[in-house]
Amino acid sequence: MFVYGFPNDSYALQFEWAWQNPLKTRHRQRMTFWDNEYLKNSLKHKQYCNLLTFKLRVLLDMLMIHPYRQWPLKLHFVAADVRALFDIVASTMAGDLPSHMTLTSGPLDTSPMISSSTVTGSTTAVIRSFSSTRCHVCLDPIQDMNTKHDTFVACNNNNNNDCDMVAHLTCLATKFLDDAKDHLSLVPVSGSCPDCRKQLFWGDLIQDLHNRHRIASSSSSK
Repeated sequence: MFVYGFPNDSYALQFEWAWQNPLKTRHRQRMTFWDNEYLKNSLKHKQYCNLLTFKLRVLLDMLMIHPYRQWPLKLHFVAADVRALFDIVASTMAGDLPSHMTLTSGPLDTSPMISSSTVTGSTTAVIRSFSSTRCHVCLDPIQDMNTKHDTFVACNNNNNNDCDMVAHLTCLATKFLDDAKDHLSLVPVSGSCPDCRKQLFWGDLIQDLHNRHRIASSSSSK
């Protein structure tokens, strides 16, 4: 099983440490298993803490609390029995995983995690072209779109080829947060495309940005 989609490597390491050390993490008091006396007492026994069932219970708890529930995380299961156990443990939880978190299963080489990370190895990978060069939020021009792919995001609505929405990172993030009336978070979870109105997940937009940047970097180095 893999958890991926972290904003950066530092966040991933922090998450892994908290997952492996639920008794020490500063997020422990927000985890729901502290309300369960059986689980609380079981934490005193290291042997129980090493069980896969317990690890999955802690993982689900973490994915449902702040700040992790805001992150664009995804889970991929290689082993079918682990996915089945995950579903069983999830069914005992009071809440549900955030809707923007996706679960996939199958061999590792079919994982979206592998597909996105090896995009530059594709001989058919091309840089997406955009007919619009103005931010759909502030309406100002986006400078150097062909070279600075990490300065803007674009609608990834694959079902609507006519949507060519592009926007500055900060402009669209601010709009998404304002639309959600979220004045506490720095990074949005999702929002509607200003053009085609499709719901866009911020993590997917950032992944698309990274892919464009990698393809451009790979092309320029050849």
